[in-house]
Amino acid sequence: MKKIVFFLFTLLAFACNSDDDNNDTVVCTEEVRVPLAVTVTDAISGALLTDGVTVLAVSGATSVNIPLLGDKFVGAPGANTYVVKVSAAGYADYTSATQTQEFNECGVITNNMSVLLQPLVD
Repeated sequence: MKKIVFFLFTLLAFACNSDDDNNDTVVCTEEVRVPLAVTVTDAISGALLTDGVTVLAVSGATSVNIPLLGDKFVGAPGANTYVVKVSAAGYADYTSATQTQEFNECGVITNNMSVLLQPLVD
């Protein structure tokens, strides 16, 4: 958790372009942007899933647990390329294609993902 907080504050510190010689003015927000936000939904009922759901960002041998904040799982994946793995009891596991973290002149661009979990058939 300390690594996530440190990463987010580091992003905030570099979020705005302070180069006064730049003639192309870019107005950046001062709000902290999270690199990854995942919404998990039941593929059949459309119900939002949060209880008992695990969301991991995996890059090589490194796996980062993405915590729940409100109704989304938000955090820093810990690498520029990663896959998202989602699991919950009673549902088939989900693994995304490789994701690449994107940035612009103001910092990180949030990767908003929607994951539909398929219920297991008894």
